[in-house]
Amino acid sequence: MNINARLFSAFGGVVLATVAVGCSSHQAAPDASTSAAASTGAPASPAVVSAAECKASDVKLTILDSKAAGEPTLELPTPPGWEYSASMNSPILRGLVANNGLRANGFTPNAVVTLEDLTGKVDNAEQGIDAEIADAAQNGVTVASRTPGTVCGHPSATITYTLRGHSVTALVTAAADGQKLWAATLTVQTNEPDNPTYIADKQTILNNFHVILPSHDDKNR
Repeated sequence: MNINARLFSAFGGVVLATVAVGCSSHQAAPDASTSAAASTGAPASPAVVSAAECKASDVKLTILDSKAAGEPTLELPTPPGWEYSASMNSPILRGLVANNGLRANGFTPNAVVTLEDLTGKVDNAEQGIDAEIADAAQNGVTVASRTPGTVCGHPSATITYTLRGHSVTALVTAAADGQKLWAATLTVQTNEPDNPTYIADKQTILNNFHVILPSHDDKNR
């Protein structure tokens, strides 16, 4: 799927800006010697990661529908005032939440989750993150900041950029499960980035996003 595929929704007046990260098509894995993850010191993938690695959440988590057996479980934080919709779900886009109460200037703040199977396209999780971000840059996005981190123990990078006047924060994480390699992206956007309620909700959503691989799921959570 082309990285600049436009996504529109009639849900609650939401208009999704171009999803610049998480809908990419990769031609080749980046050269490990020039890996941005290596240069920023992003943590390597742990040998064993379980659901226990995920941060305990004090906000509702919406479990997104899977499309095939063997996919990671994706849990999207849904703070008060944010409403979940599956109306735009596809093999790539797995769900969104939006807050109509924060709607301003014709735009409703929203958070969108995408999932891609990168098996055979990159060699490891760090390369998967680099490839997702590199594709965004190749398609006209100027990344303003990049911060390494983890999501449920898996390596991640949080980037910020502006797209069509909207302030965008994207959390990109990748994880290997046996021979499979997955990349999940959580993209949160608004046209009022200084709104204190949006700022607090955005951090809640980013901080509590969960990606749990089938082989690491703890049924006793």
